[in-house]
Amino acid sequence: MNLTMSPNLTIQVQAKRPRAVSKVPRVNTGEEAFLFWCKAMKFPVPCRNFRFMRDRKFEIDFAWPQWLIGVEIQGGIWLAGGGAHSRPAQILRDLVKHNLLIERGWRVWEFTPDQVISGEAVQSIAPAIDAAFEADVLTQDAAEDEARSGQ
Repeated sequence: MNLTMSPNLTIQVQAKRPRAVSKVPRVNTGEEAFLFWCKAMKFPVPCRNFRFMRDRKFEIDFAWPQWLIGVEIQGGIWLAGGGAHSRPAQILRDLVKHNLLIERGWRVWEFTPDQVISGEAVQSIAPAIDAAFEADVLTQDAAEDEARSGQ
């Protein structure tokens, strides 16, 4: 598009091309692989994109809030031109989020999509999930025993 302002001055303006809007939702391979592995390992289903604070928009990719266990999959670090997790402002935001989680007693593991796909991620968190689940079962059994003995 050419606009002529005067006989000696011509301004060229390039109109932005409209972006193609995909009707197919984006699939996060790392996150889908993590859910696959959780199911394969017979873990309880984790909460996705769990917001752990009411007054902040921070989310954990996967969480078992009853046990304060979380998993973050850092896929954006590999994007050409830098994904969200490789930009300074986002790195600082992630640091604040991580520190807030620790202050609240959370244990959070961070993995790359390759670590998730290979099964390394679920192998790393399996002892914590298993221990938390076993503690819940023991607590529930003790409560049932106490209820029976009190009758």
